[in-house]
Amino acid sequence: MNKRTVFFLLLTLPSFLACSAARELQNSPEIDASWQGLWQGQAILGNSLETPKFIQLRIDFTSTNIRAFYSDTTSGVRNVRVSRLKLQGDEIAFTVVYETRHDLASRIRFTGRRLGNSLMVEFQGRRGGRPFNGIWQARYYGEPPRLLTESERSETGG
Repeated sequence: MNKRTVFFLLLTLPSFLACSAARELQNSPEIDASWQGLWQGQAILGNSLETPKFIQLRIDFTSTNIRAFYSDTTSGVRNVRVSRLKLQGDEIAFTVVYETRHDLASRIRFTGRRLGNSLMVEFQGRRGGRPFNGIWQARYYGEPPRLLTESERSETGG
């Protein structure tokens, strides 16, 4: 194989793999669209006397992708994209990695179960090298409100 062929393969392989994964996700019968929307509620840390946190998880589906964003309004953490999201039946698992206000690295792994319109989730993490764990109980609030575009506002007279 010459250098030109190797270069071409290296350039096209990532896009080929991305396209095939997108098709699998889009047509997968295992994806439950009822996860989509806003889940929020209090989280209690198990090994500290900190005040309860108020956590939000927003899950968005597109035709080719599932994205989720984590917010902890108590700590000022907003819209951090989650990684390793797994939705299987009524089970959920995901990881959140971010830096705190005081430049401490924080990594949290969430695992739990959906019970109707509620989530019962346990989490374990490390913040600045110190371990912590807790429980997050959340309710489903459906689709988060979205801002109207300029043309939608003019159509409604707003």
